[in-house]
Order: sequence, then structure tokens, then C-alpha cells
Amino acid sequence: MRQNEGDMTTAIYARFSSDLQTEKSIEDQVARCREVAAGYGSGLCRVFCDHALSGASTANRPGLKELLAEIAASRISILITESLDRLSRDQADLALIYRATKMHSVRLITASEGEVMAGSQGILQIGMRGMIGAMYLADLADKTRRGLMGVATSGRIPGGLSYGYRAIEGEVRGLRAIIPEEADIVRHIFERYAAGHSPRAIAKALNAAGTPGPRGGTWGVSVIMGNPKRLNGILCNPLYRGELVFNRQHKVKNPETGKARMVPNPESLWRRFEMPDMRIIEDALWNAVQARRDVAGKTRPEHHRRPKRVLSGLIKCGMCGGSYRAIAQGPRYGCANHRDRGTCDNSRSIMARDLEARVFEGLTANLLSPSSVEYAVACYRERMNELEGDKAKGRAKLERDISKHRQTVKMAQDQVRSGTMPPQWLYDAATESEGALKALEIQLANMDDPCIVKMHPGASKKYRRLIEDLNAALSTDDGQPARVEAVEAMRKLISSIIVSPAKVSGVTIDVEGDLAALLGIQKGGPIVGALGAGTGFVRNYNIVPFRFAAR
Repeated sequence: MRQNEGDMTTAIYARFSSDLQTEKSIEDQVARCREVAAGYGSGLCRVFCDHALSGASTANRPGLKELLAEIAASRISILITESLDRLSRDQADLALIYRATKMHSVRLITASEGEVMAGSQGILQIGMRGMIGAMYLADLADKTRRGLMGVATSGRIPGGLSYGYRAIEGEVRGLRAIIPEEADIVRHIFERYAAGHSPRAIAKALNAAGTPGPRGGTWGVSVIMGNPKRLNGILCNPLYRGELVFNRQHKVKNPETGKARMVPNPESLWRRFEMPDMRIIEDALWNAVQARRDVAGKTRPEHHRRPKRVLSGLIKCGMCGGSYRAIAQGPRYGCANHRDRGTCDNSRSIMARDLEARVFEGLTANLLSPSSVEYAVACYRERMNELEGDKAKGRAKLERDISKHRQTVKMAQDQVRSGTMPPQWLYDAATESEGALKALEIQLANMDDPCIVKMHPGASKKYRRLIEDLNAALSTDDGQPARVEAVEAMRKLISSIIVSPAKVSGVTIDVEGDLAALLGIQKGGPIVGALGAGTGFVRNYNIVPFRFAAR
């Protein structure tokens, strides 16, 4: 429901893109919008803005998100922006913003096009502007790609800096120069690898010597080896042999999050350019390294059926916080930063089977007791009571808002029945209330029914049997369906496993898990009936995690 007119505010939204405009653009947009606001009798305006952010998505714009939240709270009466494409260039996003303004009776005004009207005229205007904005983005992407291709064709380098090179300052962009000190490091890596040294040994030696990595940090195996399909990493970068490979990948943006990721292009779309001035590695050394990489990249026969470890990806080093992963000889678990980079002093390792057994025994010992289930359900019940209280307050507010809108509509209807034409302000208010009533009534009808959680008398016994069945399945052979399912179930119970050196010898293991996952209580999902915890759905639920030491 809208607040009193005295509580309403005129909002100004401004945005500029980092690729085409500067900070001054925000000031210019706001100044122009203030002039428009003055024409509508609005003096005090709240300004919402996003700096150096694209209009292709609304997900990554905090200023726009704050504005939409204020509109949803009925604290905005007029929204002024320089043009509709400042709000969004995406058709779907622009339509959603327009729908929000109409739902909350916000007048949408642009400095360049005037007020966006309600009804079919406004929908047509929004649709046209959204289509133009989408076409602009597509055209901009094509022109950008064409411009970058022109840079590469002219012998310059589009994109970021590779290790070993620096940008040459000047009016002409894309010129590079070799950094002699870093070029020596590149040659050293190629020569050591061609001589048979492992990437791990090379990285540890560079870190021990205090040589900064490409980004100023430490060296790692992935930095050196890279990905031959993406042509990144030291040993895969063709620029070191004097060749630029352009158009290897393209950017794809997630419309929901606004985040972009790079997707490889097929090799048929790659463009290659010779750049002899950028050569650091001679062809003979380059070919020797690539030949060894090809052999090393093939999976050895004895590794084809190596089973994935049960706890892979869940274990962290207690000293550096890095990954504790499976290594050779056993296999065993060890600190990746100690083994690959030499940057952690945690040299302790543990047989994979021993660590898994200790974790499973700890889970069984700490989670078999009936008190564990009782505690989890008690926490869940407490949280559900809080949610029900919040829901009751929300329901009461909705009912009050519906009553006020109904009174406004009734006032107008009574005057019509009596033969009196309602004044314009009452007619407008009644029209607004009719639209708001439909939305509020739907919202009230869709409110969840209360969820009642009860502790089933046999929950503890069922819970014990589930754990025992889980342990039995885990003891079966690798690859068996029962074990595969048990492994997935066990992994869902564990948030993290911290392995630290013990005072004398060996390691200490601390496990953190989630009792909610154990009971089948999932965010937005049903409670597992087998545990007798009841039925219903959980929203925004986060139970206290459990912790124990697997000695």
C-alpha cells in the first residue's frame, strides 16, 4: 500500500558504463534529471546511481537494487532517469522494472522521452526501447570484436598482459615490450621442464627462491602447466614462441547473476598472427616441451579406473587453509600447498583409508545418540516458530492493507450509486486500490500454511538404522551402486574436514557437519518422512552445525 503523499519521494537513477563514459556522466545525468523534477514540482530528490556498470544486466547493480527495494516498500512516488536505457538495455529486465513501477503506482519519467504512460502505449514504448537496447548491445559486441581483430591484425596485442611482458605507454594501445628478468624466468621454466623436472618441483624451487608469481603471489602447478585447450599457463602460451592466437574464447553473461564467464571457441574460429618481436622461447625448446606435455597429458593405464576418494574436496589444511588432497603412496592425503608450492610447513600426511575410517567412526559415535536427533528437531522447531511469528505479522499487515483499499473503493462506489461523481483524487485512488487489491489478495492466498514439527517416537531408532545401513554400504566394494549412493549421502553430511599436525606425531582431524542435512531438512525442500520429523516446507532455514574431533 502507498504511504501518505507527504512520505513519498522523487527518485533519480543514473548510471554510466566503464567502457564509454566517465564519472562526470553521473553528475550530468543527475543535473538534467533535477531540472525535470523541478518541472513536476519536486524539490527534494533521492539519487540512486551505479558507477562503471553495464546496462546488460540488473543483477550486479547495487544502486538499482536499492531503488527497486524502495519502490517495493512504497517509498517512491516518481522515478526520473535520463533515458530508459539507463535503467536497463535488456528487454526482460526493463519490462520487469516497468511492471514494478506500475504495481506500486510510481510515475516513470525520462528526461529525453517524457513520461512513460500506463496501458498499451507504455508497454509499446518499453518494448521498443528494450529492443533498441538489446540491438545496441549486440552491435557494440560486434564492433568491439571487430576492433580487437583490427588491433591484432596491425601487430598489436588485444587483451591483458602475459607474464614476461609490459605495456608500452603511449597513444597507440596494444604495444608490448619484453621484461628481461621475467623472460629469464620463463626460459628457466621451459628448460627445467624439458630436462625432466616436474611442474611441482619447478614451482617449489621458484617459491623457495622468493620469485614472485605472475600476479605477485606464489607459483603453483596450474600456473606453470596451464590448459592446452585454452592456451593459458606458462608452458602453453604461444606468445612465448612469437605467435598470437586471437579469438580463443568469448564471454557469456549469466542474466540472473550478471556474472560473466569465458567459453572456449572451436579452433576453427581462432586467428593466428606471427609476432617475432615477442619471442622468448626458440622453436626447438618449445617443441620439446610440447612433446613432453603431450605424453604427460595422457592417462596411464593403471590410473584409468582409479576410484574417486570419498572425502575429496572436503578436506582443508589446518595450518594454511589450503586443500588437503589425495597424493601418491597409498594413496595418502596431504597439504597441496606444502607439496606443490612449498609455502606451507604442514608436511604430515595420512593414509586415505585411515582418515576416512576415523571420520566415519566419528560420525557414527557423535550422531548415533537420540539426543542428536532431539537437538536438531528442537532447533528446527524453534526456527519454525520464529518464521510462523513473522508470517503472522505479515498476514496481519496484508489484511490491514486490503481493508484500507476496500474502503477507498467502497467510498467511490457509494458516491456513484448516489448519483454523485467522485472527485478526481478519489477516482484515481479507487483505480489504484483496485489494482493493488488484486495483488494483495493473491499474496495473502499464497501465504504458506503453518508447519507443525513433531518428534516421532521412533525417530531415534530409525535414525540409528539409517546410520548403520550407511556404514554397511560404505564397506562394500568401490563402484557398487550401494556404496556410490552411500558416499553421496555421507558427503552431504560433512561441511568441512580440517587436518592439522598433532603435537608429537600424526594429525588431528576436526569435522564440521550439518544436522539439517542429516535429518533431510533442506532449504526449500521437504523433511524426510522416514525420520518422523513431520511434513511441510522449510524456508530460509539454517540449523546450527555440529563439530567433533575424529581421534
